Amino acid sequence: MGMHVGQRSMRRVSAERVGRLLIVSHNEEPPTDQEWDELLEVFAREHLDRLRLVVFTEGGGPTPAQQGRLASALAGRPGTLQVAVISDRTAIRFIACTLALFIRRLRTFRRAELDAALTYLQLAPVERRAVSRFLGEEAPARRSYAS
Repeated sequence: MGMHVGQRSMRRVSAERVGRLLIVSHNEEPPTDQEWDELLEVFAREHLDRLRLVVFTEGGGPTPAQQGRLASALAGRPGTLQVAVISDRTAIRFIACTLALFIRRLRTFRRAELDAALTYLQLAPVERRAVSRFLGEEAPARRSYAS
């Protein structure tokens, strides 16, 4: 089931799915509980070893309660989610440290380290191009978590 489509500026978090890659973009605010639950639905459907997650954030990230729901959603699941969080905000690095307690393959990168982040995720050329397109879009988003 896909997430409600709206303008990126109206959503606190938006996403695009390209094969095994989920590109997530947060604005400065934490996601709403509805937005977070839509993202958790993706993890419930996926084999975690097959999913790559690149997260761009301007400072928004999950609240402590949302972090707890993520930990519960991933607990006992086979596989390991691989995540690259890209932000220049120090606060995001603290949130990422908390998430890394239950997402072993999570690393943070500054925006200037984008290439290193994509290399860490072992992305195929088509996935790298999707990230470039995603970053270049300023128009209304066509975001859906559905594959």
